[in-house]
Amino acid sequence: MKRSAKNITRRPWTKARAAWQHSSSKTVTLHLVSGASTRVKSFQEAMRDPALMNETVRGFHVELKCASVEATVNLSRRYCELTVKVAPESSQLAREIFSVLMQWQKSNQPPAWQRIWKSAASFGVHWIAWIFVVLMALTSLAERDPGKLSVKHEAHTLLKTGVSATNQLKALELLLSLESGYSPPVSTSQWPRCFLLFLFGGLIACIILSVPPNTVIGIGRGDEHLRYWRWWLRFVFYLVPVWLISTFVWPHVQPVVQGLFK
Repeated sequence: MKRSAKNITRRPWTKARAAWQHSSSKTVTLHLVSGASTRVKSFQEAMRDPALMNETVRGFHVELKCASVEATVNLSRRYCELTVKVAPESSQLAREIFSVLMQWQKSNQPPAWQRIWKSAASFGVHWIAWIFVVLMALTSLAERDPGKLSVKHEAHTLLKTGVSATNQLKALELLLSLESGYSPPVSTSQWPRCFLLFLFGGLIACIILSVPPNTVIGIGRGDEHLRYWRWWLRFVFYLVPVWLISTFVWPHVQPVVQGLFK
């Protein structure tokens, strides 16, 4: 019986929990970053073992034997995938132990948003989306004529200030330019502020999203790594929403706010 640690809905039984806690044989093998492995009787023992204080644990393999039932829980070092095996499949106790183990995995797995983040980062979805939007924006900006935009801006300014005898010639010039489609040469072309904010802010956000939290075991130096990842998650949790609001929401809200204080 083998199943990836996902989509578990069955409720564990007290009998299976007792079998797990009072098993006749239980061994825990820890896989270290250095490539070595060490065997302990329990995770509590590993946390108190002085020999592991300066080691980083990347995975583990737990073997449980209770009567005729054998169960293994394995966290691979390379892919950080937790798998559970219980045998024999025909045993009711084996099925109950399997449910207990899967319920334990479900209660200790990362939140859904962290799992989605890690999955998306592995495929580079955020980079693809950012590059696509930037290319679309550049295409749109390339089709805009800065000379014609300058003429329209001058015409709008003239209409706001009012046409008088002193600026009638300028008004006529702007009118002819607009009607004929004339585009006067423009010395400099400024990038829109919202585009620059998305370009550089999006680049920073993509770099940040490319560093999803890894699976960490709090044994030895794993405690330090846990503190680092907790700090990183808090940092990302606040930074990314601020960037999204400043990029997509604030440009629309800013004119309203400025109008209230005029």
